Amino acid sequence: MMERLCALRRWLRGLEPRVRNHLGNSPFAHLQPWLERRALFRFQRQPLALGVAAGLFCGLIPGPLQIPGTLGVCAWLRGNVVAGAVATFYTNPLTIMPLYVLAFHMGALVMPGEQLLPAWSPEGGGFSVEAMGGWMQALGIPLLVGLPTMGLTFAALGYALVHVLWLVPALHRKRRWEKCRAALTGSAALSSPAASRITCTVPTAAAPRRAACGRSLANQSLSQSSFTPTLVITRPHFSRSARAKLPIWAGVPGIGSTPKA
Repeated sequence: MMERLCALRRWLRGLEPRVRNHLGNSPFAHLQPWLERRALFRFQRQPLALGVAAGLFCGLIPGPLQIPGTLGVCAWLRGNVVAGAVATFYTNPLTIMPLYVLAFHMGALVMPGEQLLPAWSPEGGGFSVEAMGGWMQALGIPLLVGLPTMGLTFAALGYALVHVLWLVPALHRKRRWEKCRAALTGSAALSSPAASRITCTVPTAAAPRRAACGRSLANQSLSQSSFTPTLVITRPHFSRSARAKLPIWAGVPGIGSTPKA
């Protein structure tokens, strides 16, 4: 699931430059600055969430005004128009009647008094546009009240869902990093008091010409598998004029001599 969400996020991020290139080579290239300001083709979390919310709200508009309405709302709210147009397709000839019934019941809950759902009784017993229009008129005011209410509810749910799906991979990655950090901190805390420490010091010019290596063992005993040596090398400090006179092997124990700093 996380892999699919991450792949979807990467695909959306890679889609934005391709859409911009197509817009730049299309007859709408002169509108590209306005489109950029209104974020109509910006595939990021906030524009995508606003676009989905606009599409879910405008998808309940009767007739062929869903896509133009979505475009207007996305331009107003700076939402992604592609996500909004795709979100409008949840209303289709197969789902329109159940959605209108649900909208009627939501409007009946908001309105005072008892509201009865009119029965579907088309002439001839078949489905037609005229029969659908007559049934919608019979739904009356509860439908007019329920459609905006349901649209706002769907828009809020879609907005929140896009934010959650976009942030879940990031939160999962953050939690994984915290677990790795805790594991590394715990292992370092367990190994540091008992780890052996080897300190090798390269002497300065005033010190003897040999490496002074001291090894301090911890009080606790270590198994062979948990032995973690640490090497610390202290380099000699010379002035700039003295460093210019040094050969390339100067400061290496047992090779050549090192001038005084």
